[in-house]
Amino acid sequence: MDLATKYLNLDLKSPLIISSCRLSESIDNIKQMEKAGAGAVVMYSIFEEEIRNDDNFNEYNFQLNADTFAEALTYFPNVDKQKSFLNQHLYHLKQAVKATSIPIIGSLNAISHQGWIDYAIEMQNTGIKALEINLYHLPTSQQSAEYLEKQSLDLIIELKQKINIPLVVKLSPFYTSLKDFICKLDQEAHVDGVVLFNRFYYPDINVKKLQLVTDIELSSSYEARLPMRWIALLQGQISCSIAGATGVETTEDLVKYILVGANAVTCASCLMRNDIDYLQVLLTGLEEWMREKSYNSISQIRGLLNLKSISNKTEFERAQYMHALRSFAQSSMYER
Repeated sequence: MDLATKYLNLDLKSPLIISSCRLSESIDNIKQMEKAGAGAVVMYSIFEEEIRNDDNFNEYNFQLNADTFAEALTYFPNVDKQKSFLNQHLYHLKQAVKATSIPIIGSLNAISHQGWIDYAIEMQNTGIKALEINLYHLPTSQQSAEYLEKQSLDLIIELKQKINIPLVVKLSPFYTSLKDFICKLDQEAHVDGVVLFNRFYYPDINVKKLQLVTDIELSSSYEARLPMRWIALLQGQISCSIAGATGVETTEDLVKYILVGANAVTCASCLMRNDIDYLQVLLTGLEEWMREKSYNSISQIRGLLNLKSISNKTEFERAQYMHALRSFAQSSMYER
């Protein structure tokens, strides 16, 4: 079976990409991912807040002893800039690029305009093959959706002009008009790809201790339904690559993403539950399914069930919602 695919104009040996997670903190893990069949690896994200906190800590230590006697200068902290948080991350990216032959994709999550630009350029210089940026803004201020989306679009247009490697945007589904925004990213910003969707972690409340609780729940197959629906609606209508994210737990989940039109599929939770070698289980299952259905390559099955390919186009639109409600009501009635 030919599992090769093209994503961000990069040739991948398989459609499975390791999404940004802590597994990629280890070079040995990355090598194991390559051996298990991963098409590419998105490195764990670097956050601007972490860089700022690191810089502020170093500045505080310098200021703490700034007015002491000259004899006390030996007490100044010996801060090696080469070992700063940012430089350690850049070094790790370089090591990952050297250690593998599959594409290494950087992941950036910034909060300031200059942070997006500066860190993206520095990450590009490590030799990564592409850069994935995570757009997330919680609109707590009274700003219009149009204003916020224009801010993001203008930033991405500038960022695309500043770097010379493929740029992919990982989005949330929380846009007033998601398709319109994605089309603008494709046609005005000329991004190389979009990832649908970013998975957020929400705080809970401990009612006994009266405090917020932050925890992480791994994804489930059910969560793939929303991104699959949007990929089916968008595939063939935009020129950039589309990657499916979230909910890849079984071979069936992987197949579904490709059938609706994904160029690549990212996963992480299933590897945390099982092991990195679980990639082989997913890919072997994909080959077996293709053989059973008499397909020889990924290109033959990609998009078979996207919006343009199905006869009943309302299946992915409003009628699908009404049909689901009626089916549930009928099945509940029969159960009684």
